[in-house]
Order: sequence, then structure tokens, then C-alpha cells
Amino acid sequence: MGSFWTIPSPGPGSVATGAGGPKTVGASAEVAIGSGECGADYLLRAQLTSYPSVAVDIGGVRHIAASASPREGYFWRILQVDAVDTDSNLQYIAFALAPSAGLPTTNALDPLSTVIADAYARLRNSIRLSGGHDVSSLSDTTTIAAQSGGSCGPFDLSPMILLPGFSLIAFEVNAAVSGIAHRLILRVLFVEVPFGTDIPF
Repeated sequence: MGSFWTIPSPGPGSVATGAGGPKTVGASAEVAIGSGECGADYLLRAQLTSYPSVAVDIGGVRHIAASASPREGYFWRILQVDAVDTDSNLQYIAFALAPSAGLPTTNALDPLSTVIADAYARLRNSIRLSGGHDVSSLSDTTTIAAQSGGSCGPFDLSPMILLPGFSLIAFEVNAAVSGIAHRLILRVLFVEVPFGTDIPF
């Protein structure tokens, strides 16, 4: 079974609104599966998308960034997830899978609490995902950190399926929030797949 990629040029101003605020479309490609004489059996859409916690940098809040949820009739095969925090101070970041409905925001009408115990309680319906981090060449499976704009170490979810009604989230877990204006950016690489479709990876 063969495949090929076609990568369209993103149009200007490719910005939409997701569960956690502005959603910036990074890059997308169509993957044709199959190599019969009549062409591809079906097309899958692969996309690398960034989800910033806020549109304008802000301090004194606990940043949370949430992905969009797959559209009805489709699921996402998640290939990689990472995050970058633009604060110049050390920030620890947690990743989780959560129901999309009722998620808190960074600084809108329902902000994530600046008190870490309350923030965890607010997200009690989520399940935490583990990964590694790249600060000072350290790595483990429970703590993830980004510093001076460096990205958290990406982790392979091997595999992870995201269904409609659910989102991936990243949020700051430092005990004290930073007063420096910054943002948290969740980045997700995924393939959008129709229900009932087998994929070769």
C-alpha cells in the first residue's frame, strides 16, 4: 500500500477559535492511502496546529492552553504533543486529556485558579499525560518544564486517539504564578480520520 503527501500553502490569516482561545493553524497536508490504478482509496488530513493560551501576553494568571475537539464523525490519531512557555522564568507544565465542555480559560470569565490546589481540583475530570523535559539535559516521566522559550520535550503517545468531545490541554503547575507577561502554546501533530477507517500507522 503506497501513499503520498500534498502540502497546500496556508492562506493569510489562518486563525480560528478553539476551546482554549485563538487557534493558529501551522501546516496541513493530505495523505492519500492506497495505490490502485483508480487512484487513492481515501484521503487523510494531517495537521500541525498551535493553540496559544491567550492572544496577547499577560502575567499574574495561571496559563492553560486547550486544543480544539475533533469534528463529529472523525477522530484524531495524535502523533506528537509538546508545549512552549514564553516566560523567562522556569515554568512547569502538565499535559492532560479532558472533556472539552466547561474547560477553564487563562483570563476570561472562567479563569483557571492561581492557587495550584484549586487549579488541580478544577481539572478533576481530566486525566494527566506524562512526558519528559529538556531543561539542563534532565528528563523524567512526571515533570515537564520549559525555560526561556524552550519547548518541552515532545512525547510519543503510542498511539493516542482523541474523540469528539475531548481536548488535549497544557497548563502551568508552578505553586506561584508569574507576573511577567507571557503565553503558553500547546502544539499538536495529528491525523484526522473518519470513523470506520483503518489507517496504516
